[in-house]
Amino acid sequence: MGFIKTLAVISLVIISTNAKSSLSVRNILTTKKNVYVEHAIFQSGSLKQNSELSSLRHSSYSKRGYERIVLDFESKNLPETYVFVSSRDGKINIDLSNTKIKKSVKPTIKSNFIREVNFFPLANNILSMEIFVDKKVYAEVFQLKAPTRLVIDLKK
Repeated sequence: MGFIKTLAVISLVIISTNAKSSLSVRNILTTKKNVYVEHAIFQSGSLKQNSELSSLRHSSYSKRGYERIVLDFESKNLPETYVFVSSRDGKINIDLSNTKIKKSVKPTIKSNFIREVNFFPLANNILSMEIFVDKKVYAEVFQLKAPTRLVIDLKK
């Protein structure tokens, strides 16, 4: 079992034993569905490709009531990706296999919902990202192609 899968399973076990509500594991879809979750693990992507995170973008859609984080990749497909959303803990964790980060990518976002963003390059080309959000922020996670992007929409 790969490192990221092991982390996801351990996280799932710990969280499911501590969470008051059930935790679901979902595939990262390729379209926006307007389904926001409080606690979930999202997964997708291909382990066998190398990828590079080329930019981190943020936008706010106050009239629609949500904010968007976009991770742009320089690869044909999304790398193997695990996203853990915990509204109760005010945190979103993202693990990306075989992914490096461009030096120009900075974890600076001015937002009403996001307090802090951190990147942690780990062993074996795993890039881990931690997003601290306000508690009771709900998330929708999906991917877009051409170019390859991971999108996280947040709303209260």
